[in-house]
Amino acid sequence: FASAGWGFRERLQRGRQYVDQATIARDTALTAIGVARQSDSDIFTASGEVLAAYLSTRFDRPASGLTHNGISALLTEADISSGLVQEVDALLNLTQEGRYGPTQSGENSEPILDQTERIIDELEWEFEQ
Repeated sequence: FASAGWGFRERLQRGRQYVDQATIARDTALTAIGVARQSDSDIFTASGEVLAAYLSTRFDRPASGLTHNGISALLTEADISSGLVQEVDALLNLTQEGRYGPTQSGENSEPILDQTERIIDELEWEFEQ
């Protein structure tokens, strides 16, 4: 009985840790988006870093090891819809182009941050399904 009780307790703790980790990932990402909106920081960098940090926390993997193909593979394995996987990849490409491209315009900051927030919300919804 003690062994069965201990196993149940361990499964319960892992479940709570997963829920806590998911909540932390989303809350941290939304807070970072709010800070990016208020600051003078580069929105392409902010958007890319927020999305990478969110996915890193959500998948419990270091952000430095996540490539675009790796992210797509992890999202596919997590049963995220192919359309949303493509949106994540497109946003990551957009943020990379914005960071390293020849011109950057502050005019587009709100839509990119809005898109990042929307994608995170959609990912959360699909993760919970």
